[in-house]
Amino acid sequence: MTIKQLIEKYTADRDYYLTSKYNETLLRSDFLDPFFELLGWDIKNNAGKPTNEK
Repeated sequence: MTIKQLIEKYTADRDYYLTSKYNETLLRSDFLDPFFELLGWDIKNNAGKPTNEK
């Protein structure tokens, strides 16, 4: 996924994302985690680092 694709995804369903049905957990899984992964962050700890090194 690219940042452009994240923007297109948001734009396509913006009305839904602005409702109370769309919560913080969904926001994180749909947009924030993918965004930070695109920036190179190891969100899912694929490197297997200990908690204090994540």
